[in-house]
Amino acid sequence: MARLFHRQQQWQRGQKMKSKMLVALVAVMSATILTSCKPKISGQIVTNLVKPSEDFLVVNGQLYNTNTSNSKLWGSPIELAGVLPTLADNGHPMRYEVVAERIGKDKVVCDFDAITYWFETWTAARQDEFRQTTKAIVIYHYPDPEKLVTGAVISCRCMRVENYIQNGISLEAYDCGVQSTELVPEIKDAIVKAGGVQVLLVDAKVADDFLQKRKVESDQQSARITADIEKCQSELDTNQLEYDEARKIASQSYTNDARYIALIKEDEDNLKIAKTLAKAIDFLDSKYGVPPDMLNQPFVRQYSQEQRTAWQAIREDTRRIQSISQRANRIASEDDNLENKINNERRMQIQASMAALDAAKKKLAEANQNLKSVQSPSFYLSDFSPVALEVLQTDAEGKFTAHNPKAGTKVFAKIKSDGTDEEFFWLLDLPQKGKKLILSETNLFTISTNTP
Repeated sequence: MARLFHRQQQWQRGQKMKSKMLVALVAVMSATILTSCKPKISGQIVTNLVKPSEDFLVVNGQLYNTNTSNSKLWGSPIELAGVLPTLADNGHPMRYEVVAERIGKDKVVCDFDAITYWFETWTAARQDEFRQTTKAIVIYHYPDPEKLVTGAVISCRCMRVENYIQNGISLEAYDCGVQSTELVPEIKDAIVKAGGVQVLLVDAKVADDFLQKRKVESDQQSARITADIEKCQSELDTNQLEYDEARKIASQSYTNDARYIALIKEDEDNLKIAKTLAKAIDFLDSKYGVPPDMLNQPFVRQYSQEQRTAWQAIREDTRRIQSISQRANRIASEDDNLENKINNERRMQIQASMAALDAAKKKLAEANQNLKSVQSPSFYLSDFSPVALEVLQTDAEGKFTAHNPKAGTKVFAKIKSDGTDEEFFWLLDLPQKGKKLILSETNLFTISTNTP
């Protein structure tokens, strides 16, 4: 229970400016002089014990909050195994699935399968080509195991635990956890006060002029970055099309490649020529009775002119047939190598297009982040350092006093989050004498409401 309460306190401190968190800097216009104190955050937390949510699970006696989005402990078995989509040796894409095989009340033994697939040419429908079981794994406490059937593809959020060992066989093991029944503290309310925070009273015209200047700069940079975003989006769309096309081509048989088609056509044409020449040789031999030994002898006079002409034609055709036969052998060798060459080229094309697509996504994300940055309160006020008409400081309770407030004065203050170093700003009109001003998340400086 103490550990869980400590985790709740850590979670509470990590939140910034949530609806239930109130940074209260109370300004009372009087003549009391306050002593300064070291900047710190203090407050009172009111809690109540309640039944834990479904996000709180117990694994091996340890309580975990599985709702933590950046947790590296929890994920699907495929994510935790660290496998990524890749390409098979034939250039076709691969994916992974966890398939239930032996189902028990407390554990499910599963096959970890790698599936090679391709996309049908005309419909682009995914077609599984080959499935191979790479290993077996064990998943403890799978939700509602009685509803599972053998052969079902399953997915769950779990964490890696010690291997399951039985009869000398060790299998990777994962645990989905069981629902915690221990009551946990619920934070009902929290008032957090900022002590030792510097508050400046500044000339309103100086502040407005500064904001106007920053707005012009923000608009100019926003226009430039917006153009960059459009360009990045266009590049991303192009890279996505190239990647999709590369995957589509890789899913097809190498026999669809133009080089293979040309090679086969050349082979077929040569075969037709060879057959024609063979028929010509047979015809000349049957008509003129050319002796077989004439094919390898020089010209001799005792043969008639027609026989000599037939002999020369047969000899030339024989040479052509031999040349075609040699070319056919080379084509057969090229055919054997061409499949590997085409598949390797397709694999490299997918990898290159995937890298270009990832780079385009990263470039677009950076451009969007830059646009957000130049339109943020920090861009407007992070370097705002005006001459202060009066410098004040809150006490441990977050209170401060203005000594001699003047007309046309604004209150400027900023505070930095301990967890993220993010800065929050206030730039507000000074309230009338005797009125209180509470600096909270409801009146933080925002671009839409505070810029001219």
